[in-house]
Amino acid sequence: MSSNNDNMNANPSSPRSPNSPRPTSPRHHNSTVSPRPTSPSHHHSPRSSTSSRTEWSDEQTAALITSSSRTEWSDEQTAALIEQRRTRNYEYYYSIPGRNRKKFWNSIAESINSSCGCNYSGKQCQTKFNGLVSNYHVS
Repeated sequence: MSSNNDNMNANPSSPRSPNSPRPTSPRHHNSTVSPRPTSPSHHHSPRSSTSSRTEWSDEQTAALITSSSRTEWSDEQTAALIEQRRTRNYEYYYSIPGRNRKKFWNSIAESINSSCGCNYSGKQCQTKFNGLVSNYHVS
């Protein structure tokens, strides 16, 4: 006669005891994962050779910066955004019916753009402000 544990290990569909090991399926049994081979011809490190370094013109750099989804904000622009949002807090919460605050953020952007000489959209201002709030709560 076999013990209860022997029966449970013999039949994988039966319930396991809390101390018994988890059964592994054959396809997930591979406990060691070998790294993918890399050949030197397919891998280029940006610092590996100075002869392959690309020099960018100011126009190309500006195009790259403007085409990226990440917007850089100066301290002056960030302070202007915070100040605008702070002074218009009542308007944000109590003067706008519904939840659509697109016009609010567009007017914030107009104010920042005129005072700082930049060209942000209302959506960029909203995203930046929400990021500042999130980072504040996290830290």
